[in-house]
Parts: sequence; C-alpha cells; structure tokens
Amino acid sequence: GNWKYAMNFVSKALHVDDRYMKAFLMKGALLLTQGEFDEALAAYRTAHSMSKQLAVFQGLIESYLSLSKYKQALLTAREAMQYHPHKGRALSLMGAVLMQSPTGREKARQVFEKAYAQNPNCIDTVLAIAQLNVLDKRYDEAISLLKEHLDQHSKEFMHTKLADVLVLAKNYSEALKHYQTALGHNSRHEPARCGLEHLERILQGEEVEGDESPNSPIGSDAVA
Repeated sequence: GNWKYAMNFVSKALHVDDRYMKAFLMKGALLLTQGEFDEALAAYRTAHSMSKQLAVFQGLIESYLSLSKYKQALLTAREAMQYHPHKGRALSLMGAVLMQSPTGREKARQVFEKAYAQNPNCIDTVLAIAQLNVLDKRYDEAISLLKEHLDQHSKEFMHTKLADVLVLAKNYSEALKHYQTALGHNSRHEPARCGLEHLERILQGEEVEGDESPNSPIGSDAVA
C-alpha cells in the first residue's frame, strides 16, 4: 500500500544519506500513523539531534503524548518555545500539552488565545482551539471557528473536521452536508467516508447518540 511505498522511499533516502533529517521526520510521521510510537519517537529524536525545526518538536510531542509521557512532552514544548519564542505554532504546541490535563485546560486556552492573536491563520492553532472547545463541550464555538477557516486548508480535511463536530452537537443535517462536500472534493478521503458511515448508522438507529466517532473530532493530521 501507500504506507509501505512511503517507508521504502524513506529507507532508500537514508541509505543514500543517513543524516538526511527530513527522511527521519517522514519516518516518524509514518510510524505515528501505524501506532508505532516508540519507533516514531526514536526517529524524531534522531531528527532533533540534527535540527530544532518546529516540525521536529511537534513530532516529539505527539510521540510523547501517545506514550502518555506528559512530563517529557511538557519539557519538549518548553524547549520549542526557547528556540522559537515569537512563533505562534510553538505556543500552540505548549497549549496542546497543557490541554491533556484537565487542570491545565484554562492555561492552555490562554496560551492558544495568545498564539491566535499572533497568527490567526495558523491551522495548528485553529485546530487546537477547536479541540479544546470540543473537550469542554463548547461545540458552538468550535463550529464557528472551523467555519471561519474552511478555506485555509484542504477543503476535504476542513469540511470533515467541521462535520465531526456537528455530529457531536447533534446537528446531523448540516454534518451530512459537510461530509458530502468533503467527498465532493475528494471521493477517496477516508475520514469523510468513515464519518459519513458513522452518521448514517446513528440516523438509522444502529448506533446510539454519543457513540464515539471513528474520527478524532479534531486531529493533528492537518499538517504533514
């Protein structure tokens, strides 16, 4: 499949140059999608030894959080802010870590609001604020924010994310419209297909309202 092809490409790139940082970044991202969190962390650590780009910090943090290593994720977020003190995306990474703790959510919201003020078009920040609103069941705010930014990223991705939140808010007719719009842009977009199937099962009474969607309501898969 595409995953094996991509991993084969990465392996060939590293065979040619075992210090090719971008190949380690891609390797980490691919491993994360397969739930190979320890291996992904190892790849991102190697990338980190070569570069302090924000993409490297993001990969490290996602790996640590996937492994429930909250303290290491927090330390990495602090390091990212030291290297990128004026970048809204670095602030968003800190907020994403704080958000994992119920006691840190209000602090996370303050961090996100600061990041949003610095760069209201940063998709990472937009998705993070929307995710926080979902966690706090502030669905209307999440929906409003996602609607504002529908045209700033791939249309199938944003329409699917919006539809996922609309399902949680039990606004099924509008959710249906946005899943169909996403599939109109890309008929092979798997999250939209899964979300639509989930919604159809709810409407047919095969799943009770509140059953978990196959999609994370807001995910970090916006950025490659």
